[in-house]
Parts: sequence; C-alpha cells; structure tokens
Amino acid sequence: MNSQKLLNIIFGISLCVFAYCLFTKKAKVACIDNSKVISAYPGIEQAARKLQAKELELKAKADTLSQEFQIKLKEYEKNKGSMSTAQVLEAETELRMMQDRYRHFSTINDDKFKKEQVEVTEKAIEEINKIISKYAKEKGYMVVLGATSTGNLVYADETIDITNEIIKIITKPRN
Repeated sequence: MNSQKLLNIIFGISLCVFAYCLFTKKAKVACIDNSKVISAYPGIEQAARKLQAKELELKAKADTLSQEFQIKLKEYEKNKGSMSTAQVLEAETELRMMQDRYRHFSTINDDKFKKEQVEVTEKAIEEINKIISKYAKEKGYMVVLGATSTGNLVYADETIDITNEIIKIITKPRN
C-alpha cells in the first residue's frame, strides 16, 4: 500500500472519530468552500495584480539579458573565422559569463517570486481565517470545516454551509 493511500485511510478514520465526538455532544458545525472564499477575498485580486506586474518586470529584464546574449553570440559566430585564438577564447569566456548571469538572474528571481507568491497567499489566508474564527465564535460554532479541491470534505448539507455569509463579510467595504 502506498503512503498516499495510507494517509487517506488515516485521515478518513480521524475524520470519522472527530465527527462522532462532535455530533454526540451536539456541537454546532459549519463548513465553507475554501476556493470560493479565497477567490472572493479582495486582497487576493490586488495581490495577484501586484505579482503579475512584478512577473512582467522580471520577464522583461530576463528578456533583455537573453537578447544581449543572442546579439553577442551572432556577432561572435559572424566574426569567429577572422578572430585570433586569444580573441576566440576571450569571446567564448564572455559568452559563458553572460549565459551564467542570465541563469543566475532567472534562478534567483524565480525563487524570490515563488516565495513572494507563497507569502501573499499565506497572508490572505491568515486574514480570512481570522474573519472566519470571529464569525464562528459570534455564531456559536464549535467547528468550521473547509472544503478544498482535494476532497477533504466530500459532502456537507447546505444548511451548514456558511460560505456566502463569509463572502459577504470579507467583501464588505471597511473603513
């Protein structure tokens, strides 16, 4: 049995035990559709626009480095036959250095961009979770389950779905 199946079985058993404990105590439970709530959150759209602008800026810089390399490479290929051995070595060294700068720039900035994406998403989720927690406490919910695309909550009766209420709260203009 592979580890994913084992994790799914453990998760399923845990969920059943958790549900049994909750429902035997008549706990008030709600659920939300995480993807709907996150996509409705205004901060996500703003962050996405900011990240997209940054991505375009980084792509433009990378394209400039790439174009400079291509120009230098064409120049080298055109003139190689008339160059001395020392000039060929110098040109090849310069081309390798340009290629290395491009790779380094791309790697560093890809990593920074991915890290920034994660930070923005985590910040938004943290803010959303605070809103959900406050709402749950005010309404007397002991547990709020989140449905995700991975299917950790396969079904919930619509009477316990508070997605729309949460969306109304997070999209309400704040002063």
